[in-house]
Amino acid sequence: MSAPDAASRTGGSEAKDASPSSSALPSRWGVGVAAAGCLIAAAVVYVTRPDQTLWWAGAMRVGIVMGALWFALPGRGQSAAWASWDWKAVGFVALCGLLSFRAPQIGVPLLAGWWFWRWLKSVPPTSLTADR
Repeated sequence: MSAPDAASRTGGSEAKDASPSSSALPSRWGVGVAAAGCLIAAAVVYVTRPDQTLWWAGAMRVGIVMGALWFALPGRGQSAAWASWDWKAVGFVALCGLLSFRAPQIGVPLLAGWWFWRWLKSVPPTSLTADR
């Protein structure tokens, strides 16, 4: 079959690759603006008309989800924000978060201790001076 016959069978255009390209993904900037707009709208509606729970709560939830999507999308020339996470740490934080709902006296101190331990690892050691 020749190329013109194949083109006429597909409606005059060549078959496109089915893999998603970077242009098929939503713009990270646009998603961030939409998330911020939803959160600002939720705050405005809450302040001006707190009795309209349906609207401000819905806008807040959509803003939070859009913010999470913004965080997950890769930037231009970068991998996604979560691509280099330490998954053991993510699992530990998730476990402590779930444990905090059932037994806060266990989960919260575990989480606080973990954050303190990470902070201690990031602080450079101080050198002791010999001139006393």
